Formats: sequence, C-alpha cells, structure tokens
Amino acid sequence: AFNRPTQERNVLFNFHGRYPGLCHLYKNNVVRGKIIEVFHGKPGVSVGGFVDDYFEIMGLSHFCLVPMGTSSWTNHLYESFFAG
Repeated sequence: AFNRPTQERNVLFNFHGRYPGLCHLYKNNVVRGKIIEVFHGKPGVSVGGFVDDYFEIMGLSHFCLVPMGTSSWTNHLYESFFAG
C-alpha cells in the first residue's frame, strides 16, 4: 500500500517532478529549482526528477511538497491526497 501509517514513514518530505534544468518550461520556477538545489542528496528527504517508485516514496513521506508549476493546478496535489 502507498498510504502507510506515520510510524512506517521514514522520509520527511518529497518532491519529484519537472524543475529548471530538467525542462525549459520551468526555467522561471524559482521554488522548484531551490527545492532541488538545497535538498538534493540530503538524507531523510527525496527530491529530483521523475522516478519509477514515485507513489511508494510518497507513501513513505510525512509531507509531500506541492510547489507551483506552470499552470494554476498540478497533479502533485491530487496525488498527495492518496498518499495520506
């Protein structure tokens, strides 16, 4: 299951998706870029581009970051609901 109890979650937060450097449409998206710049490779968090085990990572996370994209909505918001 992707929605795990709190005691089974070992990732503080996650964000996986498009960001400046990965997609030219996001070149002005400062927040997404800063998330990657500051937290990529840090222990206890999971950030970066798209990954195959995205939903499993969300289920292991206490928080799912949902930074603004290029439109007024993002799938990340709805996906985070299912991760609990």
